[in-house]
Amino acid sequence: MLFSIEIRVKAGFDLSDGLSLTKGSNRSTVLVALPPARVLLVDADEATIEEYFVKELGGNIERLEYYDEINRIKEEIVSDAIQRDILVKATDNAHGLITQILLAAGYEEVRFVEL
Repeated sequence: MLFSIEIRVKAGFDLSDGLSLTKGSNRSTVLVALPPARVLLVDADEATIEEYFVKELGGNIERLEYYDEINRIKEEIVSDAIQRDILVKATDNAHGLITQILLAAGYEEVRFVEL
């Protein structure tokens, strides 16, 4: 069996793990502590399944067989996304967004620290 499917990997922050905003040593600085970025979602869009080649031995391929194969490969997909810096990109995007919001709120300096 040979098939393709679109899989979405989403990374970001689970803010229930913590978030802290603290004023720095001067009133114009704010310290932001976020939890580490992590993969939040690996989702296969079943509407995009496309068969290229099927060798049927004993009957048709069931939908559950697709799902078994997709679930089997999800861990590899997450590893690949991490190697391609998805967590770094999520962190950079969050830092940029939070910085812009806090600068617009009147702070002159935004620093990110470990949570």
